[in-house]
Amino acid sequence: VKSTKKNTTHHKETSVTEVTVTTIQFDPISPNIARTSLCCQGDQYTKCPSGGNCNNNPVCPATHPYVYFNGQYCCKVNKEKHYAPQGDKCDGSNIARTSLCCQGDQYTKCPSGGNCNNNPVCPISHPYVYFNGQYCCKVNKEKHYAPQGDKCDGSDIARTSLCCQGDQYTKCP
Repeated sequence: VKSTKKNTTHHKETSVTEVTVTTIQFDPISPNIARTSLCCQGDQYTKCPSGGNCNNNPVCPATHPYVYFNGQYCCKVNKEKHYAPQGDKCDGSNIARTSLCCQGDQYTKCPSGGNCNNNPVCPISHPYVYFNGQYCCKVNKEKHYAPQGDKCDGSDIARTSLCCQGDQYTKCP
């Protein structure tokens, strides 16, 4: 960000003019957007649905895609380890968000610090989940399809929506 100021003073009439010009330049070394960014390339943005305080969808890394310990940790394998004192939360079954241990202790902390979700999630090209997590839509709108009622009425898409505008969807990875 570069700012310049111009001050002007006249002798007969005293007036001061202050002009501030701000130039924001694209940084090719770190082109990723951040929470503190003030603009979006090509003005391709949408307002936060809750009115503010949006967060990126925190996901477990691809190397450890299975969330457990209520979103605090990510496991490399889809199995709990056996640890009798924790009962059914560590019985060697498939890992779940409520599990308390990871087989072989092959875990990592959630990269965002907590509240992670399983990886994979919808791809960037189709970021809007719908049909109870089975499909991903390219746009944030339902299509109009009267037989499905308010689940296909053209409103903003939700996890419980049943259709995607223009049938621009892909199966959840």
